[in-house]
Amino acid sequence: MNIAGILALGNPGAKYEATRHNVGIWLIERWAERTGETLQAGKKLPGRSAQWFPGAAGGGSVRVLASGTYMNASGGAAAALVQYYDIDPGQLLVIHDEMDLPAGRARFKRGGGPGGHNGLTDIIKALGTPDFWRLRIGIDRPQQRGYTDYVLGHPGGAARQAILECIERTLDVFDEFCCGDPQRAIQRLHSEPAA
Repeated sequence: MNIAGILALGNPGAKYEATRHNVGIWLIERWAERTGETLQAGKKLPGRSAQWFPGAAGGGSVRVLASGTYMNASGGAAAALVQYYDIDPGQLLVIHDEMDLPAGRARFKRGGGPGGHNGLTDIIKALGTPDFWRLRIGIDRPQQRGYTDYVLGHPGGAARQAILECIERTLDVFDEFCCGDPQRAIQRLHSEPAA
């Protein structure tokens, strides 16, 4: 299996840049820094995109998109990416925040329900299938209700640092997951202790 498309979820605009809901965007922006790739806005897709030629891909390319839609409308970005580049949903990786994981942990997962995540709900509806890969970046669950305020809030110093360190560990296996040996990458990431 090779990943052919990567979609990082978040909300557009400076107001949301540092929020928990945007950790998927944090990861893909950090990926761009580490690889020297440039995420550019264009007319073809809603957001900033890049074409990645990882060394392990055997000459193939991966289309990367930092979504420019609001989280609840993420299906539009997913549909545009898979339709424009004729990507099978099974070769799509969606990167998103995950309240069911503590800050400092990340997990790959294929398929399953949306787990209350509005972005995933909209993607499943738009694609007509839940059978795509997810990279879940832990943000913790709030102590009380009020999930909207929580995901649109900024993580505190320790939680933010844990997320940033988790992003670095995840990117250490990212190339291998997308274009090499995904099971080995999953094993490496899932066995990493939280910071």
